[in-house]
Amino acid sequence: MGEKIMMKGFVQPFQNTGGGSYNLEFPLNTNTAYGNTTYLGGISIVTNLNKQGMDISRGCSIDIDDNPDYQKLVDAMKSKFDSVEPHNWFASNHNNSIEVEFEFLGCSDQYNKSTKKTYRNVHVKGITIL
Repeated sequence: MGEKIMMKGFVQPFQNTGGGSYNLEFPLNTNTAYGNTTYLGGISIVTNLNKQGMDISRGCSIDIDDNPDYQKLVDAMKSKFDSVEPHNWFASNHNNSIEVEFEFLGCSDQYNKSTKKTYRNVHVKGITIL
């Protein structure tokens, strides 16, 4: 196994359909494609993958077994984003998002035939609020 790859980024909830507000529901979902793991849904992450100027926004895959403090993140998200107008992901900063540190586990793209959408995720471990 390789060395841990630690990174930083900003997290925020998904926006409700049509924009205008954040969705503060963070469901626990089961991912059958990755060994029936339970993960926290409804969160986006903006990170540069440790390459300055190369920011990306993806779904944040937070496996609850690898992230025992996930409830602290949920509580912080509900507190910070309640009744807040959404911003564009590329404008994320310390004032309008929650800064986190995490171990980078990789990225995945998964096509859903029923929704005809590709879901792009960054997988994290040990996510903590800075």
